[in-house]
Amino acid sequence: MGRKLRTTLPILQDSLNPRWPDFEKIHQANASAKQKQAQFYNRRNGVQWLSPLSPEDPVLTKLDGRKQWTMPAVVQSASSTPRSYIVETTQVKTQTFTYYLFSTNTGQENVKLTAHLEELHSKFIQDSEDKDDLNQLCFNMEKAHWHYLDVYMPQCPRLPKLSLEQFVHLFFNHFPYLLPNGENVHSVLRKWYEYRKTIPIYGAIILDKTMRDVLLVQTFHGRWSFPSGKLDKGEKQIDCGIREVEEETGFDIKNKICQHNYIEVKIANRVTGLYIIVGVSKDTIFQPKTVNEIQDIQWFSIDKLSQKHQFERGHNKFYTVTKFIRPLQRWIDTHQSLSQGRLTASSSWRPSPSGFDTWAARRLQEYETRTADGWSKRKD
Repeated sequence: MGRKLRTTLPILQDSLNPRWPDFEKIHQANASAKQKQAQFYNRRNGVQWLSPLSPEDPVLTKLDGRKQWTMPAVVQSASSTPRSYIVETTQVKTQTFTYYLFSTNTGQENVKLTAHLEELHSKFIQDSEDKDDLNQLCFNMEKAHWHYLDVYMPQCPRLPKLSLEQFVHLFFNHFPYLLPNGENVHSVLRKWYEYRKTIPIYGAIILDKTMRDVLLVQTFHGRWSFPSGKLDKGEKQIDCGIREVEEETGFDIKNKICQHNYIEVKIANRVTGLYIIVGVSKDTIFQPKTVNEIQDIQWFSIDKLSQKHQFERGHNKFYTVTKFIRPLQRWIDTHQSLSQGRLTASSSWRPSPSGFDTWAARRLQEYETRTADGWSKRKD
């Protein structure tokens, strides 16, 4: 604090000058990090670039204190801030709204959206026998939402990219007879979300010919998992596994699946069952049939996946995968032993030893007897 440092060591004057960091490298690293964050955010949330709005275009706005975009408005002019417009509503004459907060449509797109809702209603809702069951009705709306994203939006890019909750709100507002008792949409969705967590999941574990690598799929949320999905009402478990694998990878396992090659694990009070498929070539081309659901498909080493169990649930993108690794390794050991004739129905079998068990066995080979003073070393 203002005092001179006293030292007997000689110090060069240049060594006392402060060393400034390379600001150009810092700016480049910061710009690269922001670009990666923007790419991940856009990919995860399905962000798409929209054409600019013009005066007199109809839009939907949300005033202060409102939770939904239900207030109709008309664009007056562009605002001075980027991606913002001055609009006129029935309550407020002029107010600035940010354009990218909600996808807006022209009148022509509104007509197309209404026509698409009518088609989705006749395709997924009208002939359904479970319209009185709100949970099953929400499942049918989820399928209609997928069809809207996968089929209608690529045909008409200016259609709004609606989330599932926005889509359900719009659907119930357009077909109010689906809620004859005036149920709250938020309450219906909340109960359905809780119910959906209890639906069993079935899929497949696809192994290569050496049974050392396994096929995994990555969702747009970044998590890796085996190709699998929820069981539909009245669907058999094995049929669900075949359907989900084909939807997420484009690979048909109908002629390869066996109901006896099966592993079941309970994760977060939900049953997850996977059928084991052996002998798939790593040169196979996999192509998902769904859109905006699977972003990558890769082969992973089972040995490397077995080392990922040390991570916590919230920080491990392979959390659900690691729950199956040890049962899968035991199944592979048994399958290989049976194929090589080392294991019969009457012979005893133990799971393959872990790394600690191998180390402990080697250490115990050096000792023979145990006395009151401890272990006595074996004399060879």
